[in-house]
Amino acid sequence: MTQITFEGPEGQLEGILELGEPGEAGWGAVLCHPHPLYGGSMNDGVLQALHRGFAKGNGSTLRFNFRGVGASTGRHDEGAGEVDDVLAAVEFLKSQGVEQVVLAGYSFGAVMCLKAASRLAVEAMVLVAPPLQMLDEFSRPPTPCLVILGSEDQIVDANETASGFADSEVELISGADHFFFGKHDEIERLVAAKGEIPWS
Repeated sequence: MTQITFEGPEGQLEGILELGEPGEAGWGAVLCHPHPLYGGSMNDGVLQALHRGFAKGNGSTLRFNFRGVGASTGRHDEGAGEVDDVLAAVEFLKSQGVEQVVLAGYSFGAVMCLKAASRLAVEAMVLVAPPLQMLDEFSRPPTPCLVILGSEDQIVDANETASGFADSEVELISGADHFFFGKHDEIERLVAAKGEIPWS
């Protein structure tokens, strides 16, 4: 696990990179954190759970801070420039020898994944508690998706969101609120169960 910086649209972006076993780093995931204005960062516990799940399938992972968070330069751009940050993270991960990219995000980060997926081709997405109300328009992307929701989420309506992903794999974690307190192991298990993502 290596602390790194890479070039973003507004300067340097801070990240944590972990590559899979040498010679087996063919796929990897870019992990996008929750809302920067509410304490979201690459050190979020849900992102750590996602990372552990991907690592069990020997996937490389790149967690990074959006512009204006931690040591990442720039200022919060209300979800517009942050999409460009995701694209820069994907390009950096590919520069490390990763050929197939999965986008994964939690809350605000999940919405950034959905926006980014309309501008580049990715193999799959893992979306945790995506607040679809942040999108002006929503149409489910053709990319295979694993959507993880909490039954007690006070921000994201689980039933309504699940209906928006009718053709995707949706997992409901019983008793979980929007922050998934005490449920991180469940997120890790669900991601690890996908094995060596990308899946078809």
